[in-house]
Parts: sequence; C-alpha cells; structure tokens
Amino acid sequence: MGMMRFDAIATGLSPGENPGLLTEPPLLLVTGASGYIGRALVRLAVGAGWCVRALARSPGGLPRIPGVTWHPYDLAHDPDPGLFSGVRAVVHLAAMTQGRVDRETEAREVAAGRRLFELAGESGARLLFVSSQSAVTGAESAYARVKRTLEGEALSRRGIVVRPGLVYGGGHPGGQFGFLCRLVATLPILPRFVPAPPLQPIHVEDLCRALLSLAAGGGETSTSYNLGDREGVTWQRFLRLLAWERFRRCPLWLPVPLLPLSWAARLMDRFSGGEGGIGQRVQGLVALKEMETATSLVALELTLRPLRSGLRRGGGNSGPWRRDLAGEGYLLLRYVAGSRPPVGMVCRYVRVQERAGVREGLPLAPVVHALPRLLWILERPGAARDLERSLAIAVAIAEASPRFADRFLQLRPLSPILALFEAFVAGVREVLARMCRPWVGLMGLRGAVRGEGDG
Repeated sequence: MGMMRFDAIATGLSPGENPGLLTEPPLLLVTGASGYIGRALVRLAVGAGWCVRALARSPGGLPRIPGVTWHPYDLAHDPDPGLFSGVRAVVHLAAMTQGRVDRETEAREVAAGRRLFELAGESGARLLFVSSQSAVTGAESAYARVKRTLEGEALSRRGIVVRPGLVYGGGHPGGQFGFLCRLVATLPILPRFVPAPPLQPIHVEDLCRALLSLAAGGGETSTSYNLGDREGVTWQRFLRLLAWERFRRCPLWLPVPLLPLSWAARLMDRFSGGEGGIGQRVQGLVALKEMETATSLVALELTLRPLRSGLRRGGGNSGPWRRDLAGEGYLLLRYVAGSRPPVGMVCRYVRVQERAGVREGLPLAPVVHALPRLLWILERPGAARDLERSLAIAVAIAEASPRFADRFLQLRPLSPILALFEAFVAGVREVLARMCRPWVGLMGLRGAVRGEGDG
C-alpha cells in the first residue's frame, strides 16, 4: 500500500490540490514507542511526513532521527495533557507484557488506557487502539482480558480498534516474534503442538502502514479491523520457515499435546501468585481461533507481503522474489545437471521466471534444499504444475550450456543389457517413490507436492 506525503495525509486531498495549505506536518502521538511495533511505526511515520511525539519509559529503543521527540510515560502514571495539544492521531501501543500480572496490575493498566482515551477525545485526535487476536478468541489470560476491556472503551469513544495476528519480521525482532526467534535459534528440537494452533501472521511494516492509513483518516471510526494472513499457517510451518529463512536451520520436531501443557501452565501461574511468562503464552496458543481478515484487508487496500520473504532479516519489498528464485534455480539446476551450476545459469533461470511473471519461489521445504536429490520423489507428471514447469526450464537451460550438454546427449546406442538395467533402476525408483509419497508430510515436503501449507 503506497504512502502519501504529509500534505495529502493531513488534509485528505490529493497531492496536487491546494498546495501550500499546511505549513507544518501533522503530529502523531505514539505510546509504547520504544517497543517492537512502536519503533517500526515511528520510523515509517517520519518517512511519510509525520512528526512524532514518542511516549515510552526510556528513549533507548527509539530511532534517533529528526522529527521524533521523546516524552517519559508508563502505565502507572497519567500522561501530561499538554502532550495532546495539536495532535492529529493517537496510537496506543503500550502494554504490560513483562513479568507477573496480578489483578491490581491489570486494573491499573485498564485505568491508564481509559485516561489516555479521555485525553485523546478532549483534544479531538483520532484514536487508534492496537489490540490482539487473543482478545476475540475467549482467552482468559490477563493480557487478553485487558485488551478486551480497552477495546470496548475505545469503541465507545469513537475510536478504531486494530487486532493484528502474529506480528513478525524486521531486523530487530521483539514481542512474541522475538521469543520465537530465540526459541528457534537455540533449541535443536522444537515442539510440534497437537492440535496445531492456527497463526495469522502480519509483517510489522505492513501493520504500521495500515495504522498510518487509519491515522490519516482512512477507514471508519467505532470500527474494529482484523489484520493478518487470510488463510493462516500452522505453528509448525511458521517455525519451520522461520528456522530456514532466518537461521538456515532444519530443526527436529517433538509432538507435544497442547491441552495437558495448558493445564500445567495454569498450575504454574496459580502457585506463583500471578500470570505471565510461558504460562500466559501457552494459554494464548490454546485459545487461538482464526479471525476473518479478508474484509478488513480489502477495506484498507492492504496487501500483505509473502511470509517467506518477510521472515528474512529486513524482509523488504524491493524484489524479494529474486532471492527465492535464485535459490530455487540453484537447487533445480544442481539436480538436473548433477553438479553445482555457475552463477550465469542461475541468473538465466531467474530472468526466465521473471519474464513469465513469477514473483514467488516454489514452497520447497528446507530438507529439499539441504538434499536436492530428494526431488526425485516429487518428480512425476501432475505432482505439481509449478514444479514440473520449473524443472522443464532448468533442463532447457542446462541442456543449452556447453558445460552440461553432454549429460543430455546420447552419443551411442545402449546395449540391450544396459537398457534392461536402466529400465530396472527406473522401476525401482518408481516403486520407492510410491512408497515414500504417503510419508512426505513427515519429511516436510507436502507443501511442494500439493502446493499448500502443512496441515
């Protein structure tokens, strides 16, 4: 979704109408500005022409760029009413996500949110409250209860509620995504929860662009917007892609029943005298249910970036498919040619795919990238049209190369014995492939066979 400059944002006019109407950029107030989402929002807002009043406990995590002023703020104290003077929009991100949460702490956070909403309403600023997917799933954690209560308060004051799914991406991950990154980077064996919780990821920059559009006057007030992947992915598929795209790891998986784990987490919280930590995260996973996000995405004209490219460090939009296609081309060319292809052949593969309008690589699992010879299990007519087409392109490029042309030339007729031997080998390969295909899901190859995510 494109970003407008501040004159169009603040007035609602197209960039060419009434030039010079404003002499200074609009002002955005952001609470929790030093957090994971807050840092990205501040950076993008300044780039779009806003000035930002950043409210946070400390300025340590804030981008040090012109247009940003820091003001101390925490949920235990009311903000200075003077900070809301001249503010066009308020985005409330601050939340108590660290440590144990008792009923007194929960009530204090709700009271702080109400006071903030009052000040925003008195100043005439547009109010945006960033909630959570857990607020609409019936989760009973303190975090979910606070979000649900503040949603009602914001909507009653003609505010806008934004419920993102799992926020991910960026060079410096934080929040739930930061926890998952540390988990994937350190543990050789990861939990495969049964049943698999549905995740609806949204890249942190895509979420911030939606927030800026709403702050600029887009959308409707007293409305909730659910933002996240329309179809969603399973817990295991998300962690598998995260491990490969960000850390180039292929972890092992341990099946873990989610319901008994949730009971154990509740007991831990009860004996510890509060809520928080791993117990709250597990309860949130148990209560997760899919949100209907298509309506909100269409209303905001928001297109989410592909998950695989967004998971990488940076995860920008400037041609992320080229890296996907280059890795795919290297894999397929190595498979059909029998050895490592030169860079020129990989570049030709990328150009052919780009001319055909391909902007995303095949959903091949990390194990296939690690062991290219496993592709023979998937190489069969009708297995996956995209795979069959991509293999045909790789064969044509390798066959046209002087370095690998001999591999595709039959210089002399085969003897009957050699022909029978090759037929026998082909038959054995086909039998083995038929035996392996029912188990490809366990090997992480099902996405390539069916062209879909893990179930």
